[in-house]
Amino acid sequence: MIHNFLNVARTDEELAERKRIFKGMNIHKVDPTFVDKHCGRYSVIFINLKDVRPTTLDEFRHSMAQAIFMVTKAWRHAISDTSKTELNDIRDRLNQMKRKMYDNLNASVAIPEELVKYLSKYHNAKCIVLVDEFDAPVISAPEGIREE
Repeated sequence: MIHNFLNVARTDEELAERKRIFKGMNIHKVDPTFVDKHCGRYSVIFINLKDVRPTTLDEFRHSMAQAIFMVTKAWRHAISDTSKTELNDIRDRLNQMKRKMYDNLNASVAIPEELVKYLSKYHNAKCIVLVDEFDAPVISAPEGIREE
C-alpha cells in the first residue's frame, strides 16, 4: 500500500484517484497536508523477496540476483524516455551488473544503487527503496545456506 501511495503517478488522473483514496484514510486525518505533499511524488523501487526460497547457495544467489534485477522492468517507461545514447549506456551498465550478480551477490546491490541515481535524476525527486519479505530467503533456507 505504501508503494502505491508514494510511487510516481503516470497521469494526472491517476494521481487524483490515488489522492481521493488516501484522503479517506487515517493518514489524512492525522495530517491533512501529508497526502498532497507526498502522494505520487517519488520513484519507488519495490523489491519483493517472498518467492526467494533457495535450497542451495547457488540457487540463493541466482534468485536474489533475479529479484533485484526485476526492479528494472518496473521502470522501463522511465528508462525508455531517455535519449538513445543515455538509454544504451543504462542498458549496458545494467546488463554488465546482471552478469556479475550471478557470481557475486554483492554486485547485485549496484543495480538498485544505479537505478536510484537514475530515477532521482529523472524525476528530480528522492527515490525510495522498499524491500518486502526481506527475511523470507533466510527463514526458508536450509541451515547450511544461512551460515554461508
